[in-house]
Amino acid sequence: MPLHTVVTVVTLQVMGGIGSDMFEYYKILMLQGLIAARKHMDRVVPLVEIMQMGLLFYWCCMRHSA
Repeated sequence: MPLHTVVTVVTLQVMGGIGSDMFEYYKILMLQGLIAARKHMDRVVPLVEIMQMGLLFYWCCMRHSA
């Protein structure tokens, strides 16, 4: 499953553009963060799944009450 992140045009401009050293550093930090998060995936994924179920329940209730 691909992971998509959003970098706004303004953020990209602040970093100096796609070919800049700061953008390359940003990519390195993102990769390091994802690798670190993957180490704790077995504890994080169940929490995210619970939150998704709660959000689905909330939207179903709001749709029927309107």
